Amino acid sequence: MKKILKTILDFIFPIECIHCNQAGEFLCTDCLNKIEIRNKLQCPLCNKEQATENLCLSCQKKSSLDNIIIAANYDNEILQKAIHYFKYKYVKDLHISLSKIMIKKLSNIQLPNNINIIPTPLHKKRELERGFNQSELLAKQLNIPIINNVLWRKKNIQHQADLNKKQRLNNIKDCFRIDNIHLIQNSNILLIDDVITTGATLSEQAKLLKKNNARIVWALVIAKNNKK
Repeated sequence: MKKILKTILDFIFPIECIHCNQAGEFLCTDCLNKIEIRNKLQCPLCNKEQATENLCLSCQKKSSLDNIIIAANYDNEILQKAIHYFKYKYVKDLHISLSKIMIKKLSNIQLPNNINIIPTPLHKKRELERGFNQSELLAKQLNIPIINNVLWRKKNIQHQADLNKKQRLNNIKDCFRIDNIHLIQNSNILLIDDVITTGATLSEQAKLLKKNNARIVWALVIAKNNKK
């Protein structure tokens, strides 16, 4: 029945690329290939130029994350549009194209051994409104084991994108809770999210995971928005 309904909807509302309007996919191969993988030798948080893409020593002291992997450059017009359609126009199928960008970036990254994914959780109310958790959809495409039922949002907070750095820190504080602690004991964790700005949301998750004996916590995002 679902396949029949999808066929009918595709006929009435044909799928086309959000950028060039080519029929067949929400992000065609040509447009996807115009999104360059980020290879900047700078700290992923403060943008300080250095010899690696890892967190600089200063940011390591400020953040609970051990490292952040940024897959692509947010200033790419096609990527910005794809993320906007994915998150705010609820074009769920875009997770397939967007995850390909993350996979391509990971092909050049040496992850910690035996790492497991935890997608950034949404509050139940927001997930119900959207119809899906975008981080979970991305995570399922990465061919890395996923640990579910560990992190939860206990507060439905204001969108972080609407706030400045100080407000983001206050907004996200004590936002998460943790269950099934045994699943993360002495584990290496890769947090997944779509976009990072100040890193407050991911750092808050990492802080809670490490407080409950996770060993190493990295993060992987599609892009970084340098808006403050």
